[in-house]
Amino acid sequence: MDGVTIDLKTACFAQLLWYFRLDRLISSSELARLAGVSKAEISSLESGRRTRPGMRVMRGIITALKLNTEERQLLLNAAMYIYVKPAAPQPVQQEPEEITDHVSPGDLAKIEPARDPVPATEEEFLNKYRQAV
Repeated sequence: MDGVTIDLKTACFAQLLWYFRLDRLISSSELARLAGVSKAEISSLESGRRTRPGMRVMRGIITALKLNTEERQLLLNAAMYIYVKPAAPQPVQQEPEEITDHVSPGDLAKIEPARDPVPATEEEFLNKYRQAV
């Protein structure tokens, strides 16, 4: 559009709707008719009085404006219908079971100090290490 600049990535829903409508040279009345909503609905969305239309209204607007994939995603994001592709399910990580039946009591006694909290000083650490060895 001549003389109109807008940052599409940071624009709010009302700005995007207004921009896309004017870019396609469609009046608000025509957009309302094509989208299957009232002119008052389009007016309230473009003015920012209403910021999150229902999905039926969104589908009508997207279809009426013939938005491409990027434009559609911008409009949906601005209306807070953000699509996030779900991550693939991850296997459940289980804590390993304690294996004490393969460790002799003497070896277990050497391992047990490692379960104590981290020593506060280097000297305390060295003393615990010497005791375990």
